[in-house]
Amino acid sequence: MVGIALPKNRLSRTHRFDRGATHDLAEAFLRQRVQRNEMSEQVDRSHGIASQISVAILATRIGSRHPSSLTVMHQEQRGPGGAPFFVDLAERVGFEPTVDLRPRLISSQVHSTALPPLRGPHRIRGLNAALNPALAALPRPLVTTLSLAATLVDMTGPAPAEPVSRKHLQGMAVARCLLCVLLLLLTGCFLFEDNKLRAVKSARELVVLTSFGPTTYFENPEGPAGFEYDLAKAFADHLGVRLRVAAVRSFSEVLPRLLDGEADFAASGITITDARRAMVRFTPPYQHVRQQVVYRRGANRPADVAALIDREIEVRAGTSYVDRLTELKQEYPDLTWTEVDDRETEDLLQAVWEGLLDVTVADSNIVAVNQQYFPELQVAFELNDSEGLGWAFPPGPDNSLYDEAVSFLESARTSGELANLIERYYGAASRSGYVNMTVYQLRVQTRLPEYQSLFEAAAKLTGLDWRLLAAIGYQESFWDPKAISPTGVRGMMMLTEETAKQLGVVNRLDARQSVIGGAQYIAQLIERIPATVSGPDRLWMALAAYNVGPYHLEDARTITQRQKGDPNKWLDVKDRLPLLSRTKWAKAVPYGYARGSEAVIFVNRVRAYYDVLVKLDEEERARRGTEALKLNAPAL
Repeated sequence: MVGIALPKNRLSRTHRFDRGATHDLAEAFLRQRVQRNEMSEQVDRSHGIASQISVAILATRIGSRHPSSLTVMHQEQRGPGGAPFFVDLAERVGFEPTVDLRPRLISSQVHSTALPPLRGPHRIRGLNAALNPALAALPRPLVTTLSLAATLVDMTGPAPAEPVSRKHLQGMAVARCLLCVLLLLLTGCFLFEDNKLRAVKSARELVVLTSFGPTTYFENPEGPAGFEYDLAKAFADHLGVRLRVAAVRSFSEVLPRLLDGEADFAASGITITDARRAMVRFTPPYQHVRQQVVYRRGANRPADVAALIDREIEVRAGTSYVDRLTELKQEYPDLTWTEVDDRETEDLLQAVWEGLLDVTVADSNIVAVNQQYFPELQVAFELNDSEGLGWAFPPGPDNSLYDEAVSFLESARTSGELANLIERYYGAASRSGYVNMTVYQLRVQTRLPEYQSLFEAAAKLTGLDWRLLAAIGYQESFWDPKAISPTGVRGMMMLTEETAKQLGVVNRLDARQSVIGGAQYIAQLIERIPATVSGPDRLWMALAAYNVGPYHLEDARTITQRQKGDPNKWLDVKDRLPLLSRTKWAKAVPYGYARGSEAVIFVNRVRAYYDVLVKLDEEERARRGTEALKLNAPAL
């Protein structure tokens, strides 16, 4: 083993693993002469100052006496064929610290050169990571640079048989240092380059900034949900890290807090505008919306912008709605509005529904979702053409995480995952009508309380959500236990005679038997859906099977596959279900004709009824909780 020592002015005395010291240690590695055996070393440091990065230094032997080769000698700690490496930092009398590479149990013949006596050696352990993961964590130009540096360094030294004087060693060290510095400069000093993507992967955490809302992020009994949350979660899964959500109450806080460095990016249904582009970097849009003027059914409908003059208009401060109204004011000077900071767009929509506010402005996706809950909300007209929603990233020279996000969104778009997510959150909302939702909400108040305990009991028995069972019951019978269909199905859950027998239901017109039987049947259908179908798609396909039958559902999945669609995605299967009523396709599948379009309508309506019931139920729970707090509050 050969040790290289330099005069005092050649090395820094810093031993801490900060950037300067890591540079010195890497520099010392590159100066170290590797003889006989080919070696690899890995040095860990943390991201930025005191951050962790893997620096793999490869040494090759090149020359007439030693043919070029590259051999990985390091394996698992104490694994076969190798043993741990140790790096000794020691001060030699009259010299600065040097690095001594000591391979243990690799060769029984280790050559060494006599060196001045060591004093105060300090062994640094822990350099036991395998070479390949280290290389995978580095940019390829850096790996190439380090390999070339090690090769050139090795070429500057004499053959093992040549005598080595101290003066010669010092000259060799100077030459090697210059080569290393030159190569690192030529490659842009990749070793110390800040890389956001690598930092996120190293921390194993992606932080997203968002706001609370039905289209962005909310908590339900099953955990966090929301379109923006699910899309961000998919990106985190793509990176192989966990997602941490930094949720704020006000949308106006999102971009300022992003610029303050509180998150890696922001996903909160942010409209891409020129003014915002000057502040942050936006991904290409993943969804397009329009600004809509909303009023309550029965009130005076504004026909255009001129009709908004002298109307009571409130919009959320800091939104793109304010920007658009400001533009329109140049053409309509008498146009006025109020910007509010204490209420979100959803709150303003509810105020319009309650008759407390004349008009507000909201994006079309937000309007569609809220019309399920407040069916009297109506769109008067649209203020602009289509606008894109995008993820926002803080400005800066590092594009690594931003570029990965752009690539991910494009992949989600081409694979259909993005469309599937949009369908999951907005599909049912866009198809719900005013009449059926108005009557439904009325019956939630007047008819559901009589049967709610039955749905809750069936839910405990099957492990399903009672509100889902109630939504199915409403779609099937409008919560009428005596309902009878012309096709022969009957009861609250509209069971066929054959299905009732299989479930042990004796009297289909008995509300309790029907609800429990229906709950057991939908639970069985969920279990029968193939394991390749996951997430909400599994439930939606089970609902379709509840309506059209499991065998006809399988026929639709077969057609989907034949047409190069994804049979495991409801978004694709629902487009093929109506084909079962066409003679061409009915003859081409095992179970023949079926009214598949009715199954699609069934699923859409159950989803809409369920969403509304969840919201109303949570509001009722919150109200009861507030009342309970008031009752329990001590008198002051």
